[in-house]
This record gives sequence, C-alpha cells and structure tokens, in this order.
Amino acid sequence: MTRNMAEPLRRTVAAMGEPRVVVAVGDCAIDCGEFAGGYGVEGAVADVVPVDLQVPGCPPGPEKIIAALRTVTGRLARSRLPSRRPPDWGWRARLPVWSCRSGCAARWWVC
Repeated sequence: MTRNMAEPLRRTVAAMGEPRVVVAVGDCAIDCGEFAGGYGVEGAVADVVPVDLQVPGCPPGPEKIIAALRTVTGRLARSRLPSRRPPDWGWRARLPVWSCRSGCAARWWVC
C-alpha cells in the first residue's frame, strides 16, 4: 500500500455499506512483497484497513481468487463447471430486423 493510496482506501472502505468485505489479493497487498521498506510504501493493506480475506500468490491464479471469494460468500466450490453448449441457431430468428446502409432489410450479420 503506497502512502498516496492509504487515505483514499480508508475513505473508500468507510463509504462502503454493510456488509463489506475487504480482500487483499497478492503478496504485495498482504505483506508488501519485494517493496517492503520502500520510500513510498505505507505498509500492507491490513495495516491501513481491516482485511477479511487474504489471497496469497504473486500473482495469485484466477482459481485461487474464485475459491477465496466463494469461501467468503458461503458458496461451495462446484466439482465441475456446467457445460456450455453453443445455443441452437433458432435464437437469430427472434432478432429484430434492421436496415443496412444500402437499404436492404437484411439482418446486421449478413451485410
């Protein structure tokens, strides 16, 4: 946490409604990482505002961030992601018809 951002972070957290969750993501946010002791470093995020959740890593992987957020929100991790089959092409028939620049009544993906 840099000195320039400490006060804006305090104000932002104070302006947030309840319930609020503060998440420190990455080693630099948790313990200043390699910037510890630097001139412009105020300290870790937990030194400035109370932190509810810490996600370690440099940088942490997306799966770690999602797992941590699911832990905080109380949602269980799914064993596998739902299948994402492409939709049938029948949905295109329900799109409105727009005229293109040439004045034809073709759908926008045709011209």
